[in-house]
Amino acid sequence: MALSHEQRRLQRRAAAIGAACLLATAVAARRAGLTDPLCGAFLAVSVAAVLSWLAAATVRSARLTAREAAAWALGLAVAAAGPVLTAAWPGEEVATGPVAAPGDVLRLGRNHPGRHLLLVSAAVPEPGQVSFELEVGGERVTGELLRGARKWSVGDERGHTHLDRESLVMGSDLPAGEVQVTLERTSVPGLALNLIVYRERFPGWLPALAALCALLACAWRVAPLGAGREAVTAASAAILIGLATGAAATPVHSMGAAVRGLFLGGLGGLLVGDVLFRVFRWIGRGHLNWRGHVGTASRHGGRRTGAPSRPRS
Repeated sequence: MALSHEQRRLQRRAAAIGAACLLATAVAARRAGLTDPLCGAFLAVSVAAVLSWLAAATVRSARLTAREAAAWALGLAVAAAGPVLTAAWPGEEVATGPVAAPGDVLRLGRNHPGRHLLLVSAAVPEPGQVSFELEVGGERVTGELLRGARKWSVGDERGHTHLDRESLVMGSDLPAGEVQVTLERTSVPGLALNLIVYRERFPGWLPALAALCALLACAWRVAPLGAGREAVTAASAAILIGLATGAAATPVHSMGAAVRGLFLGGLGGLLVGDVLFRVFRWIGRGHLNWRGHVGTASRHGGRRTGAPSRPRS
C-alpha cells in the first residue's frame, strides 16, 4: 500500500531534522578536536544516507517491497559515499615532508612508478595567497593556495564570500627509478609547503561514474511509481552531495567541502531530479517500451497502444 501524502510529509520533515542534527554534530565534533577529513566525510556520507533512505521510503508500496527499498537506500548511500571517501583517503602514503625555499627537495626513493597524487597544503595567512611551481619526476606542475574573502555588491546589497583553498591535490605519472619533488618557485619564500605523495588506489573518475550509474538506475526504477518525483529528487540530492564534496575535498580539508556540497547538492538535486523524473516517466509511459512494445500511453487509464514488435527474419 502506497504511503499517504501526510506520511510522506512527515518523512521529509524527519529527514530535514536529521540532516540538521548531523550538521550540528559534525561542527561540534570538529570543534572538539576531531580531524577535518573525518568530520567532513562523516557529514557528507551521513546526510547522503539520510536522503537515500528518504528516496527509498517515499516510494515504498506494493510494487516496491521493504527489502527492495532497503537495498536501494543502501546502494545509493554507498554510491554517494564513494567519491567522498576516495577524496579524503586517496591511497597509500608514499612520502611526506615540507619544502619552503626554492631548491628544497622531497625524495620519494625508488620503485614508485605509476599514477600518484601530490597533496600540497600550507598555513596561508589571511588574507593572502601563495603560488608555487614544483618539478615532480621531470614534470613541472603549478598551483595556487589562497585564504581570504572577495567583496561583492548587487545594487544596494554588499557582502563578501570566503575563498579558502589551503590544500590542493594534483595527479602525476611518476617514472621508474629515483624520483624527487623539487620546489622551483614560490611567491612567499619561507612559508612551508607541506607535501604528501599518495599512490593512487584507483582512478578518481571511477567512483563518480559508479555514483551516476546508481542514480540513473534508481530513477529508472522508481520514476513510474507513486511519489516518484520526490524519490528521484532525494536520490539526486544524495548523489550530487557526494560528487560535489568529493570534487572539492582533500585529505587534510574536507569539512568546508562537505558544507558546500550540502548546499550545491541540495539545490542541484531539485533540478537534476526533476529532469530525470520527466525523462524516465516519459519512457515508462510507453514512448520507449522496454518489453518490445512500440506505442504511446493512452490519456485515459494509462494503457499502452501498439502491437508487440515482431522479430526480424
